[in-house]
Amino acid sequence: MIIKGNHQEHIKSWLEISGVVNENNIEPKVTWDLKSPAKLITNAIGVESLRELHKESKWIDILLLVSAWVLFIGTWYFIATCDFGFLTIFLILLQGIILGNYFYAIRHDTLMHRQFGGAKFSYIAGIIMSIPMLNTYTQFLKHEDHHLHVGYDLFEEHIAELDTVWKRWLGFTGIGLLFLFAGRLKSKGTSYPNENWENPKLIKKANKIEGILVLTWLLSIITLALFFPYTVLMGYLIPVMVVVPALLSIKNAFQHSETDINNSMHLAQNYRGNLLIRVVYCCSLGDVHIVHHIFPRIPFWKTPKAARLIRGTLEAQNVPKRTFFEILYGYYIKGRPYRTLWKK
Repeated sequence: MIIKGNHQEHIKSWLEISGVVNENNIEPKVTWDLKSPAKLITNAIGVESLRELHKESKWIDILLLVSAWVLFIGTWYFIATCDFGFLTIFLILLQGIILGNYFYAIRHDTLMHRQFGGAKFSYIAGIIMSIPMLNTYTQFLKHEDHHLHVGYDLFEEHIAELDTVWKRWLGFTGIGLLFLFAGRLKSKGTSYPNENWENPKLIKKANKIEGILVLTWLLSIITLALFFPYTVLMGYLIPVMVVVPALLSIKNAFQHSETDINNSMHLAQNYRGNLLIRVVYCCSLGDVHIVHHIFPRIPFWKTPKAARLIRGTLEAQNVPKRTFFEILYGYYIKGRPYRTLWKK
C-alpha cells in the first residue's frame, strides 16, 4: 500500500464525518430513504431478477480495466500519427469520452462501489485510473456522501453554485471548471453546509501522496510537450481541457438537475437515453442513474436492463419522465434550480 489504510477505511472516514454541517448552514442535509424504493422495486421485479442483476463477471471487469488503457494509449497514438482532419477531431472527442466517461465509470463502478479484486487492489487501481484524470482517488471517495445526502453533499456541493444560466454555460469549459472548483462562482450572500469542511488526517495524507503522483504525471506531460507539442496537445490536453468539461456539464444536467426530496424514488432525472447516449456515457444518465442510486452494486452495463424493469414502478411513484430537449432547455435556457422538482 502507498499509505497505511485502505479503500474501506477511507470510505469509513468520509462517512463518519459526512453528516457534519457548520453553524451557517442554510439547508439541512436530507438523507435519502433508499429502503422504501428498494423494497418497491424488489416486490415489482422479484428477488431472483434482482439477484441476477447483481451478478458480476470477473472477466468483464478485467476487460474493462485493460481496454480503458488500450483505448487511451491507442487513441493517443492514432491522433499523433494521422494527418489533421475530420478523423483527428473525431479521435479527440473519443479521447475525451474515454477519459471523462469510460475511465470515470470504471473507477466509480468497478473499483469504488464493487471493489473489484478486493479493497487493496481496487484502491491502488483507483489511484492509477485517477492520475490521467488529474485528480486523486481518495478525494473521489467523497462520492459515498453523494449517495447519502440530497442537496449539498460533499461530492456535488460545488455544482449548486452553477445557479444561473451563464454560469452553466461557463461550466461547459475548462476555465469554467477551474473557477467552479476554486469557489469563484458562488453567488454573494450564500453559504453551504460544507463550505468550512476540513478533510480528516487520513484523507489529507492520502491526498498529499496521491497529489504528488498526479503532479509527477502532469510534469511528465509538460516535458513531453516540449518535444512533441502536437501529440500532447491534440492527444491529451485538448481532450482533458475541452472535451471532458463539456461532457461533465451535460452529465450534471442529465443526472441530478431534477430531484424531489419528497419522493424517495425521484433520485435523478427520469430520462430514457438511446443507445448512443448509453454508450457514450457508460450507462450513467437518466433512469439508469436512478437504478444506480438505489442499487449501487449493480454493474453499470446491467443498469439499462434494470431501468426497463422498473419503468412501471417509476410511473406508479409519479416520477416525471423528461425528454432530451426538455432537460437541455430546463437546465441551460430556463436555468431551473438544481436538485429541485421542475415545474411542468
